[in-house]
This record gives sequence, C-alpha cells and structure tokens, in this order.
Amino acid sequence: MRAKASRFSLIGLFGAALCALACGPSTKAAPRVPEPPEPLTRATLVGPLCDSGTHCTCRDPAAPVEAADDDLPRAPYKRFEVRVGPHPNDLWVTVADNILYKSNERATECFYVDLVPGKHPVVIRGRGQNGVAARVSISERSAGGPWWYPTFDFDCGQGGLCDGDGFATWKAGLARFSRNLHAPCGSTKVRALEWQTGRMPDGLIPADIELRLLLDVYEFETTEEPGKCKGAGRDAAAPASESTEQ
Repeated sequence: MRAKASRFSLIGLFGAALCALACGPSTKAAPRVPEPPEPLTRATLVGPLCDSGTHCTCRDPAAPVEAADDDLPRAPYKRFEVRVGPHPNDLWVTVADNILYKSNERATECFYVDLVPGKHPVVIRGRGQNGVAARVSISERSAGGPWWYPTFDFDCGQGGLCDGDGFATWKAGLARFSRNLHAPCGSTKVRALEWQTGRMPDGLIPADIELRLLLDVYEFETTEEPGKCKGAGRDAAAPASESTEQ
C-alpha cells in the first residue's frame, strides 16, 4: 500500500508511509509528488553571513558567535538558519515566500531569513535519479544572547538513501520533543507535519519526497541559554503524536 497525500495523525501518517516504503511492490500507482520549483534560490537572505541574494556562508555551530555575526533584526522579526544537507542530491526548501535551493554539486548550503511572528508554511522537496536522501535543519537565533535553538531537524538516509529504516529512525527521534516546542528555550513550534513519497524505481527507495510543516513563531523574545530555561528538562515528556496539534 502506498502512502497517500492526505493529512493523518502523526502516528497514522508514519504507519502508512513506512508501509509504502517497506511493504514491497504494489500494483497501485505511486502518489504524485508535486514538481519542485526551478533549480535556483529566490529569497530575501539576511545577515552578515550572506553576501548576495543566493548565497550565504554556513556558521560554525561549534564556534562562539562573534560580533560581526551579531547583526540581529529589529522586533518583531526573528532570524532563522535553514541548513540544507549534507547530501548529494537536489533539495528545495520553501519557507513562506522564500525558495531555497541546494544543487547536487554542493553537499551543504545554508540560508538565513527573517520571519515575523505567525504561522509560516515550510515545504521540503528532494529528488534523485535512483533514490533520494535529505537532511534539513532549522534553527532560531536568540534575541538576547549568542545562541541558536534547534527548532527542527529532518534527516532521512543517515548518510545513505531514504528507506523504511531511515524514516523509522527519524520518527523515533521525534519522541524527545515536547508539545511541538522542539527547542524549549526558543519561541517556535512545529505543527501540521505531513509527508509523502513519489516514484520508487525499485519498489522500496523513493526518488521523490515532500515534507510539509508549519513554523509557528511566537512573539516573546528568546533570551535564555539553551538547556537552562524553564521547561528545558521536559523534552521527553510528551509523545510524538502531539506534533500534529494545530
């Protein structure tokens, strides 16, 4: 049975999709994943790490934030990093009206965008010739300190191609998130998570994937160090099924 492009509870969604990946070939046609955008970036990129409308330098997560990297937007805007890769195939991420593209010629690309409080749709699309792998992480910049909060991380393939094991591993990791707040010290929740796969040349590994979610950005300022704010110790308290709350 193939996964259909419809909304499910997260548990039902993963069950259907994992079966599509692991239950073997089917006589039914695979669902059609929409065509990705053009292979180019069209976005308003911001901050000192971006030197044009299409390219930014990735920050070093292990390095302290330097003064030159501390050019933050004025309220109500909040800054987000979208890190795409490392993986070898074409990947697209749309965040609100921003289209972010990583070609198969570059392992990793980073993009920095500013968002106002509210709900912002995100679509992740991956495409490969004989399979696809995808990793996309989204981080929120603290307004009151040199910190980044890990808002969302999608990693299918774990260094290889997406398959049933890859999706199952990623699903298991969702259990540590509490009530959609993927970073307790940040101000962003992830809602309405759904995904589908498309062409499967060998009946097991998809050549097209699409994942959709909403970034729900709250107005309050983020000023506390990761892991030290109120509620930071409750990451594992809630089941992953709560990530479908709207």
